[in-house]
Amino acid sequence: MFDRIAQWQPDQGAAVAARTVGALTLIALAVIHVVDLPGTLGPDRLVGIGYLGIIAAAVLIGGVLLAAAGAWQAQIHAARMAAQHRPAVRRAPEYSQPR
Repeated sequence: MFDRIAQWQPDQGAAVAARTVGALTLIALAVIHVVDLPGTLGPDRLVGIGYLGIIAAAVLIGGVLLAAAGAWQAQIHAARMAAQHRPAVRRAPEYSQPR
């Protein structure tokens, strides 16, 4: 029984999805703090400096999560799927086109 537990490996697709969701969450955190940053750079600059630290840490850790093995492959695959799906071009009826 313990041999099977020692051999268990997590699903790679789930790991890539978890890293991608984590990175997107950190990017959202950074965007929220960038939007709120001008209000924190008043007389008490310590809060603004803390915001800059949060922004830098979120971007750095999000980049590390995306750079992890397999994350780039998932993004490339998603980009290919998005590029393949193109909505149909709607054309105006012939009677509405100027002559």
